[in-house]
Amino acid sequence: MIKENKIQSFLIITFALMYIPSIITIILLNNEVLTFSNPLIQILQIIAGGSPTITAFYFIFYIYDENKKKDILSRLLLFKVSPIWWGYAIVLPFIVMIILHLLSYQNLSHISFESSVWMNFPLILLSSIFAGGLEEIGWRGVLFDEMQDRFSIIKTTLITGIIWALWHLPLFFINQLAFSDKNFFVYLLSTIMFSGFLVFLILKTRSILLTIIMHAAMNSTSYFGELIPVNQGIIIYIGLIVMILISFFMIYKLKPKTRFKK
Repeated sequence: MIKENKIQSFLIITFALMYIPSIITIILLNNEVLTFSNPLIQILQIIAGGSPTITAFYFIFYIYDENKKKDILSRLLLFKVSPIWWGYAIVLPFIVMIILHLLSYQNLSHISFESSVWMNFPLILLSSIFAGGLEEIGWRGVLFDEMQDRFSIIKTTLITGIIWALWHLPLFFINQLAFSDKNFFVYLLSTIMFSGFLVFLILKTRSILLTIIMHAAMNSTSYFGELIPVNQGIIIYIGLIVMILISFFMIYKLKPKTRFKK
């Protein structure tokens, strides 16, 4: 069944590994059975947060044939690409943050520009690879590969962005996490937007590694300011929708004629 329905199987396993541990966590915390720092809660959160990566490696080593496994692993380690794309992966999330802050606050006072903080950026980026970045092996690796054979690139990008947001939904109900005070609809628009920019990156480079780096850079922005400003007036919605359209236009203009190997 898994080999015949890879998209459905990937999503069922990934969402089960996210939702079941998260629901258990919510019940234990809300009933004050355990505190968030308890090792059991931390293990549950590691399983939940790592679910796209866990499922992806299950597919790579147990579901895919040898050719597909080699293709995925080669793209996972593909770092020999133009420096332009390394710059795109690392810098773009900060450009997005700056634009959204200018739209929301008309200034950058909510972003830290202290040199002492920015000096730690390489370490922050490295830690963010393991705290979120590795999800990309599942999202823009396995899932994207499977979906692009069934849907257009634009539709694949949109659906993946929505799935990405829905996968995070349980985290909005855990008060100890940063998601708990966010607007889910704004977050949904942001995942669709970044889905577009990430898909553009992988179409240009084929590198899953660079999508991991870009995802890590997105998470790293939290050390310098809110990626999506707290002041979420109508201008934020407009800004996100405009950037979604820009990212989708970038993908559309590529008109990819070839697809990744199966």
